[in-house]
Amino acid sequence: MNEELMNSIKESIKAYDYETAYDYIARLFTQEPNSSKPHLYLGIISELKKDRAEAMRHFRAALALDGTDQVVLYNLYRVGDGSKTPIRFE
Repeated sequence: MNEELMNSIKESIKAYDYETAYDYIARLFTQEPNSSKPHLYLGIISELKKDRAEAMRHFRAALALDGTDQVVLYNLYRVGDGSKTPIRFE
C-alpha cells in the first residue's frame, strides 16, 4: 500500500477538498486496482456529501474486494443504521 498517497487522501477528505481527494483516489485505483481502500474513501466522501445510498454502494464494492476489511465493515454498518458514531479511516 502507498501510505503517503493514502495519507494525502485522508487529509484532503478531512479538509473537505474533495476534488483533490478524487485525484489522489484515481491514482490509488491505478496503483492498486484490487484494493478496497479507494472505494472506502469514495464511500466516506459520498457520506459527507449526504448521499448515503452512494456511500453504501462504495462500501459494498470495497467489501467485494476485501471482505475482511474491518474499517469498511464498521463504516457500512454505521451508515446503514444511521449511527452518529464517527467515521473511521483506519
